[in-house]
Amino acid sequence: MIVRVERSRIRRAFLEWNPLEWTMVDRCLLVAWIMLLFSGGYWLLDEIVLLRPEIAPYYDLAFLGAFQRALTGFVLVWVGLLALGPWFRRRAPRGERALVVLTIQLYSLGNAVAAVCTGPATTPHVIVLVGGVGVGFFLFEWRAVVSGLLSASLVIAASVVATIAGWIPYAPLLARPPYVDGHVSPWWIAVMSVVTTAAGLALITLFAYLTARLRDRERRLHDVARTDPLTGVSNRRRFLEVFAVEFDRAKRYGDELSCVMLDLDHFKGINDRYGHVVGDRVLVAAAEAFRTSLRTPDVIARWGGEEFALLLPHTSLAGAHAVAERCRRALEEAVVAADGDRVVVTVSVGVAAFPSAGLDTPDSLMRSADEALYEAKSRGRNRVESVVPPAPSALSRGQA
Repeated sequence: MIVRVERSRIRRAFLEWNPLEWTMVDRCLLVAWIMLLFSGGYWLLDEIVLLRPEIAPYYDLAFLGAFQRALTGFVLVWVGLLALGPWFRRRAPRGERALVVLTIQLYSLGNAVAAVCTGPATTPHVIVLVGGVGVGFFLFEWRAVVSGLLSASLVIAASVVATIAGWIPYAPLLARPPYVDGHVSPWWIAVMSVVTTAAGLALITLFAYLTARLRDRERRLHDVARTDPLTGVSNRRRFLEVFAVEFDRAKRYGDELSCVMLDLDHFKGINDRYGHVVGDRVLVAAAEAFRTSLRTPDVIARWGGEEFALLLPHTSLAGAHAVAERCRRALEEAVVAADGDRVVVTVSVGVAAFPSAGLDTPDSLMRSADEALYEAKSRGRNRVESVVPPAPSALSRGQA
């Protein structure tokens, strides 16, 4: 049981770990941590070669020593960025913008220089650079990412031109091509494979994770746009969208469709007597009472204030009247406490159904249900009233 709880906590923490919702400073610090680990691993590989030069005789050890010192400098810069994180937070938003530009330029130029040293045409650093651009577009403003890509591209392009012109050697980190007895060195294959695989997997994983979080956030925003924040039922916008679709379907196939309007009785008096906190509690209890009285395909929405609306597909007027009566009783029996008292809440309900004479649009059907609602209020409240369709003979006379 303890192991299962711990796994659940870890899973929840993992799902809540969403860099897309972090501040720009925290996003930069994430990049700094990743690059610190990457640079540290590279530093360790180079240190092994310096200590045991026989395992990679094709390295230019003098250049490797200089490269190692430069790499040490990059490591210290990333450590410095991590240490200065709180300072940049205090100087937001100007400090954030400066840190974003600095982080992206360091990432881009660091990978560009490493690509030049190991040969831009045969290096994993280009993969790291391009992959970083893809992740960067998720985390940062696109202009800053493009500026970093341009800086790196200029460095690599300049090195290519200089190499072709004979001004600098290709892959100056290597004293000669990484061949041993006419075959590619196993050490070179291993190092390049480890670097490429590790960096590629890290970037792909981060990219996939950010994509999943982006979709999750889009889904939540979509739900927020369609849901009433207090009661958790659909809002008016969502209700009208579904209403239009269902009415069109019912009209096309000659199916039945009912609309129910519900208005809580004397709700203003509840707010005046108990306060808006209790009033909100009443609305939540009403939404729950109505929701538990419905079927899966039915739609409930908070229409506005203390008014709710129901859409009942494949439901006749008699069936809708029965559902409305069930909702009325469920609310009347609901328990809402306030200052030790039980607040008794009732609702007036109006029902209309399609097909019926004159109800040929969603607006007319809803208007008819609304008229029935006012009829319920005028007859004493806490009751259900339905719009009774004309008799067949009356319809015939009207058409004649």
